[in-house]
Order: sequence, then structure tokens, then C-alpha cells
Amino acid sequence: MIHKKTKRTILFFVLLAMMLAALLTGCKPRQNGGNDPTSQTTASTETLPVVEPDSNLFDPSMIPDFNGKDYLIKVNGNKPFFTEDELLTEYTTSLSELDDLGRAQAAWMCADEPHIQTGERESIYKLKPAGWHGGGFYERSHLLMWKLSGINDLRNLVTGTATFNEDNMQDYEKKVTAYLWDHDNNHVMYRVTPVYKGDELLCRGVLMEAYSVEDHGKLEYCVFVYNAEPGATIDYLTGDFMIEAN
Repeated sequence: MIHKKTKRTILFFVLLAMMLAALLTGCKPRQNGGNDPTSQTTASTETLPVVEPDSNLFDPSMIPDFNGKDYLIKVNGNKPFFTEDELLTEYTTSLSELDDLGRAQAAWMCADEPHIQTGERESIYKLKPAGWHGGGFYERSHLLMWKLSGINDLRNLVTGTATFNEDNMQDYEKKVTAYLWDHDNNHVMYRVTPVYKGDELLCRGVLMEAYSVEDHGKLEYCVFVYNAEPGATIDYLTGDFMIEAN
């Protein structure tokens, strides 16, 4: 018969052995599997689908219809369409006039670090860009980002979804401000061109171009961002939308 004291001793050593085994083997993280943390509505520039033009000028007709999954595409090999004559080294902003349907058109600027906005943006709730249907689903999306331009004007606003504005446009806007903070004596040419179909009030998306001047394009991109939202169907003619049932 084994005494109680002996049983306790054996149990102690068994537990000790189990603890040592756990410490030695540990729990290794999975190298594969699990949920992919990368959003399906955004992508790095290197992995975007590509659209190549037939000339050195941007033609909106080259942009394919949204395919339901690619919210951004590279255009022109990710090279902006700026000509040599358009490259400036002095802060400038330029807005196009609204068209006959009240829609914002192309806007461009030569951005620099001293003009980056540091204060609070004034309210723009009274401004209603073409196709506006109130807050919640849509956002007032700046063409020339407010932090770079300080411009709150209907000529600088389109009606856009949250994915379009917050997830994708802002990602590329931040590339410009980050560059200027790191290169405070340099300038970036920046242009955003909304693309409409016929008389549709909502743009199908925007072409975003950036080019750093002094270092000949250390920062450059040319991407088209689709004005779309996962789980929603949009009537671009009127701005009406329908949230799809799960």
C-alpha cells in the first residue's frame, strides 16, 4: 500500500513535469490560417488592377465599370498625367466651375507644407453637393483635401460613400501630407478628377494624381477610386441607394 504522503509526492512531481513540458514547448503562433486582417475594400498600390491608356491624356472612358470587388485601380502604370508645363513650385489651388447639373469638376493644386491646415475645419453641413441624400450613408467628400487646401466649397465637394471617402481617398491624401511633413521645402502637384456617366448626379469615382516636383516623383501615384460601398446598390443618376439584406 502506498502511503498518503507518498501519493502527494508522486502527484507533485507529475504536475511539475507537466508544467515544465508546457514551458518548453510553448504555444507558437500560426503562420497561416485565421482571418486576413487586410480590408477587402482597400489595397496597396502594388496589388491594384491596372488600366493603361492609349495616349498621354486621361480619358474617362478608359475606366471600366466597378466589378464589385476592386475599389481602387492603378491607371497609366501609376504615373500621373501631369505635363512638364503643369509642374509648379509655388502654392496654388484651382477649382473648376460647377457644370449645368451642379456637379463638381476637376480640381488641382500645388501643395506645400506651410499651408497644411492645423486648426479645426468649420462645419460644412449646409453644403449639399450634387446627388446629396443626407448623412448616414453618404459623406461630403473633398476633391482637394481640406487639410491641404482649406477649401470648403461646393466646387470642391462630391457626394461619396464612406468606403470611397474615408477608407480609400483619405489613404492617398495622407500620402501627400506625410511626404510634405518629411520634405517641408518641396511641393506636390495634386489633382482629383471626378468621372460621371451622362447626366448622373453622383460620380462613379475620382482619378487621384500626385507628383512631388523637386525630387522628380519620389512621391507619385495615379489611381482611380470607385464611389461604391460594400453591401449597397447605388443609383448614380439620382443618388438613391438600397442596402442589401444579409
